[in-house]
Amino acid sequence: GLQVQEGARAEVSRCTVELSSGIGVTAFSSVTVLTVTDLVVRDNAGRGMNVQEGPQVAATRAVFERNRGIGVLAAAAGTATSVTLSDLVIRDTACGDLDPAGTWQPDRFGSGMGVQFGAAVSVTRGLFEGNHDLGIVANDAGTMLTLEDVTVQDTVGDCAGQWGRGLGV
Repeated sequence: GLQVQEGARAEVSRCTVELSSGIGVTAFSSVTVLTVTDLVVRDNAGRGMNVQEGPQVAATRAVFERNRGIGVLAAAAGTATSVTLSDLVIRDTACGDLDPAGTWQPDRFGSGMGVQFGAAVSVTRGLFEGNHDLGIVANDAGTMLTLEDVTVQDTVGDCAGQWGRGLGV
């Protein structure tokens, strides 16, 4: 996949990331900046996009489909992680993700988007469709989620075959 970290700056346009054996797109650490336009991230064995520990990410016209675990994850862990997404589609995220110890768990998550540990995420014009467990979830103190003109639909049961929820806060 695509990885931007340790203070790098990247501008990417008209890009497809698919069939990676891990995460599709990763942005990691403070002062890292990733700007993407016309991005398709699909059919990866891991998360569609993983944004952690301080990067600034902006994506316009992005599609994340049929990835595993979580379509897009933003986590701050004491840093200023900021993600701005517009004209976004996250659909059909499959089950399977790493647990906190780094062990693969086939029945874990399948959510469209997760925002946690104080990250700030803004979505304008978004569709979250056919994901497992939760279409969108935000948790932990200091976390900020802003949604404008967003549809969450057809969320299916969690990976254990139980309920599916559109939005969890």
